[in-house]
Amino acid sequence: MGDVMYRGSPTKEDTNLKWVKKVRVDLSVCVHPAWSNNVLRGVQESLNSLLFRYNEDIDGVVLAYLDLKIPSSKSKILAGLSPYFKVNLTANLLTFSPKMGMFLEGKVNKIEEDYIGVLVLGLFNAAIGVTDIRNGFHFFKKDLQGSWVNEMERHIIKLGSVIRFSVKSVEEKDEFLDLSGSLMPKETGSLEWLSQVKLV
Repeated sequence: MGDVMYRGSPTKEDTNLKWVKKVRVDLSVCVHPAWSNNVLRGVQESLNSLLFRYNEDIDGVVLAYLDLKIPSSKSKILAGLSPYFKVNLTANLLTFSPKMGMFLEGKVNKIEEDYIGVLVLGLFNAAIGVTDIRNGFHFFKKDLQGSWVNEMERHIIKLGSVIRFSVKSVEEKDEFLDLSGSLMPKETGSLEWLSQVKLV
C-alpha cells in the first residue's frame, strides 16, 4: 500500500460477525517529514489510505484500525531526496472478509425483475441474480414498487428488507470487492420471515 508495509504474518481473531475479523498486524509506516512534530497523526494519515480497500496481505477490506501502538520513540530516516522516516507499530485492523458459501446479511437497496441489490454493513454492494433466487419466488410490481414474493410461504422481499443470503462469489477489482449472492439455501431470505419460521 505504498507507504505502509506489513512485517510478519497477521494474526486473525473472530468477532461477533463471522464476516468481520480482527487482525493483529505489525506494520512499518513511512511518514513524511511534515509530520515530525506529530508522528502519531502522520501514522494515522498513512493508515487512512488502507481504509475501505481490499488488501491481499490480510485477505479482506480494512474497515477500521484500533489499538495503535508505537513501541519506540526512535525511527529510521530513509535514504532518498525527501527524508521520510520509518515508524514501526502494531495495530488491530477490523476487516470485512467474506468467503464463498458464507452467509451475509444486508439491506435491500434495489429490486428489479432480474436481480436484487443488497447493501452489506452499509458499505458493500452485492447482487443476487434472478437465476440465484430459489423456486417459488416471483417478481411482483405494484404502484412502481417491486418485490419478490413467495405466496406459498408468505415470504416477501422488498426495498428496505433486511435479508440473509449466501455468498456465491467474491471478486476483487482495483482494491474493491464485487459480491454475488444467492437465495437458494433455505436459510436465506428476509430476516423477518426467517425468524417467524425459526430459521434464524
